[in-house]
Amino acid sequence: MMVWAFNASVEQSRRILNIDHLPFLSKFYLQFFSFLNKCAFRGVEGRMGGKSANIIAMVLGYLSNLFCLFGFASTAVLCFVYYVFDRLCSQITDFSDSSCLDFTVYEPLLNKPLKLCGGDLQQFCVLSSTAYIWYIVGFIGCLITILGLQHFLMCSAANYSRVSFGMRAEELKEV
Repeated sequence: MMVWAFNASVEQSRRILNIDHLPFLSKFYLQFFSFLNKCAFRGVEGRMGGKSANIIAMVLGYLSNLFCLFGFASTAVLCFVYYVFDRLCSQITDFSDSSCLDFTVYEPLLNKPLKLCGGDLQQFCVLSSTAYIWYIVGFIGCLITILGLQHFLMCSAANYSRVSFGMRAEELKEV
């Protein structure tokens, strides 16, 4: 979805500015990155900058991982709640005024009568089954995101180790 939104934004700005093709941009990128590779990322200063950038990336990765773990736990609880609602609704055969779901146990929490019958019960059941499916999708998405962040943190730790040992190797060469 975000990719579609980004592509739409790029297309919108391209149409507003009447830009059809930017051939010089790829050459500029190539020159810029080759300059960075030859000049900026060489020597001790480049390694120290890489080390500090890696530390910042790892800290942000850990914070993102904690945030995603919170989302994972929240969606797990919501999946369970909506699973229970979906099972309650699957036992109801008709949505007449005689068939009701009685949630009066939770009435002191909300100060409202919680007895669903007829059309309200039908809407509750339809929304419960829809929400249950979307919470499962969110649960799987959180799991995939957490696995991706764990992989990113492993790669960042390996990169940090490589940069740190590279600095030690430079120090040993000087001795």
